[in-house]
Amino acid sequence: MRNLDAAFTPEENARLYQQCYNNLQPGGWIEQLEISHKFHSEDNSWPEHCHVKDWERLMTSAAAKSGRPLDLYHRFPSLIKQTGFVDIHVEEAKWPVGPWPRDKQLKEAGSVNLGHWLTGMEGYAMYLFTKYGSPTAWSKEEVQVHLARVRKELVDPRYHLYHTVKRVWARKPMPEEDLIKIEVE
Repeated sequence: MRNLDAAFTPEENARLYQQCYNNLQPGGWIEQLEISHKFHSEDNSWPEHCHVKDWERLMTSAAAKSGRPLDLYHRFPSLIKQTGFVDIHVEEAKWPVGPWPRDKQLKEAGSVNLGHWLTGMEGYAMYLFTKYGSPTAWSKEEVQVHLARVRKELVDPRYHLYHTVKRVWARKPMPEEDLIKIEVE
């Protein structure tokens, strides 16, 4: 599974993991990858007040109002564990936004990621801002103007932005592992 942040309510997320668990054979694996919607910069190349930070704040607020919060990135490893999966592995990596890194592979990954944000940002924002915008719902034109400002900042080579990506994979226990767990508890 991937990119499910803000797709479900917390209750629906719990139900989804339970359905995965119920439909896997013992020893089967679940894997999920989520991308944080928070942008970062380690070299302070990013101004304190900018449209990208406004977009983050507004997206977080609108998603919370919708009942589908943008917090799955932080919660999904524990949700997988709570569902009963074992042998849980977590990998987290920085993913550049734009071709600013010197490393050739990171430069290419950053270029691809920038394309993702430039083309996909409207899909994330249009529904949330026109239904749950702050302080009131926005018009489509207001969303498009705001996103144009955000895109302008994202392509600015002076800003060395990245966000984090988290991958989790875990296994449904074998029946004998469930028995051991019950005996220990």
